[in-house]
Amino acid sequence: MRQRLQQRLKYKFQNLKKAPKLGLFVFLSNNSYMKKNHSKLLTISLVLIFPTFVFSAQCAERSSRFIGQELTLEFVEKLNKLSQSGDLEATILLADTNYDVYQNYPKAFSLFKVAAKRGDLYATTKLGWMYLDGKGVNRSERNAAICFTQAAGGKSFDGLRYLAHMYINGLGVEKDFVVTHALYQIAIPLGSSRNYVEIGNRNVIVRNMTSNQLSLAKELSKKLLKSNNFFITIEKYLNEHGKLGFNGKPLMAYELDLS
Repeated sequence: MRQRLQQRLKYKFQNLKKAPKLGLFVFLSNNSYMKKNHSKLLTISLVLIFPTFVFSAQCAERSSRFIGQELTLEFVEKLNKLSQSGDLEATILLADTNYDVYQNYPKAFSLFKVAAKRGDLYATTKLGWMYLDGKGVNRSERNAAICFTQAAGGKSFDGLRYLAHMYINGLGVEKDFVVTHALYQIAIPLGSSRNYVEIGNRNVIVRNMTSNQLSLAKELSKKLLKSNNFFITIEKYLNEHGKLGFNGKPLMAYELDLS
């Protein structure tokens, strides 16, 4: 197992083209799954500081008491024990390790599911991308959209922008620029320097929206900011305008089974 871990990290090291000369800084990233769809975003989920592997943090909201820990088999086993005892942070970190290092997607999915059941928005968003990519679970745009809606309802930046991604492309939901624009309006102020993709997408759809649609989007964003349930708020807007939520059925007709 140790050799497998070393080979996996060596593979990741060899395939990173812009590694700093002093080593790769491994980040606990909350958007490492964006690599596939946004090739210009260099997001690294693990960093190498020769000769050991350590955990660092990409941003304040993902800070962890495990920062600085060497990534060894003993540490992974420690995470396993902590996760089994109900430690949420250890569960998420173990899920990330299975996803990014071992690429054991079924195991990662089961761990993210445990964290999502406890209300963790990062884990819920990660489940959404695994459903969308079909990693560790059967692909389901519908379930992905449900996960992103749940995360967006908690005002998660990633949940908001990925739900907007679903609406702008009609993935699991009916394509709708008003909902997309409203979601971007909420997400962009939360994104800091990470939001240039969202700003670009919003500006593109604005050119294809009428003044009435822009007014509706502005009103919807205000309602969503005050909303405790994005499913109900979005569904109400869609119903008022003769639209449905997930592939021709109302949003509330679906509940994601996390049992």
